[in-house]
Amino acid sequence: MIMHIRKLVPDDVSQIRPLRLRGLAEHPEAFGSSVEEEKQRPEEAFVERMKSEEAIGNFMFGAFDKNDQLMGMVGFHRQDHFKQQHKGFIWGMYVAGEHQGKGIGRRLLEAAIEEVKDRPGLEELLLQVASVNEGARKMYESLGFKKYAVEVRSLKVDGVYYDEDFMSLKLK
Repeated sequence: MIMHIRKLVPDDVSQIRPLRLRGLAEHPEAFGSSVEEEKQRPEEAFVERMKSEEAIGNFMFGAFDKNDQLMGMVGFHRQDHFKQQHKGFIWGMYVAGEHQGKGIGRRLLEAAIEEVKDRPGLEELLLQVASVNEGARKMYESLGFKKYAVEVRSLKVDGVYYDEDFMSLKLK
């Protein structure tokens, strides 16, 4: 499979938005946002947020197939409060179902880690993963993330509660 990974830019929104909506619909237990909430946000607001996040060093990476179709994505956000700038967050990790199990998620996360590992003052990457998502959790662990807490009943989807594991990767 031919694949390339690159930073997503505002011009990619026509592929980002449908993939994000798909992830929210197929795995509501894995994301804090809902499809309904995301659909209410205008595309222009998403583009503006991408531009402002990029200006402060935050980003999203996308994995593209040989036809330049977006197969998966992951985001990075660094805390902006001075006393929390030693932490960054991995968010929005999603690989379309037909592309899962091919190492795309791993390559996306490796690219994000590589991008931020030498940033001054950044010491730790954090992420949250649904406790029921054993495959993702194992992949994170294989890259060095360690579970440090569980939020019980973190999300409630259609009357069902889901716990979330909090994981950390020490960079320095």
